[in-house]
Amino acid sequence: MLKNKNTGFTLIEVLILVLVVAVMITMAIGPSLTSSFYRARDSRRKADLKKTANLLEDYYNDYSSYPPALFWGEDFPPYVNQLPKDPRGTGAYGYNYQTDPVAGQFFAVFAILENADDPDISASGCSSGCGPGLNYNYAVLSPNARLVNGMPEI
Repeated sequence: MLKNKNTGFTLIEVLILVLVVAVMITMAIGPSLTSSFYRARDSRRKADLKKTANLLEDYYNDYSSYPPALFWGEDFPPYVNQLPKDPRGTGAYGYNYQTDPVAGQFFAVFAILENADDPDISASGCSSGCGPGLNYNYAVLSPNARLVNGMPEI
């Protein structure tokens, strides 16, 4: 008596196998992909603050003081059509600008980097927080300024 014995996988078994492999791959590369997004946004933040610092130096060369205020995402003529905004928008991740309120003789621009292990955090002097409320972890300062207890001064 001959038996009809089918060997192989059913379509359902193949789909389950593909699903299991896809989940395993996602678990393996997911965290590195997420950290890549963090690093990319952080690179943009650093470039934005450096560009802003250069614009502020140009302003200082023209007026012998830094501007009293900056409004992120708005015009800053004639230096730039629009000041950069944080890649995640304003709110918790918005940039912050501070200057000497009396004479405008120094500035600091602050950002929050998402990668808490970024070595530029400690290099900027913000390991323990900096800026208003010590809520930021990265700063770019005018050449004559330094951070003292997280706040800029000459």
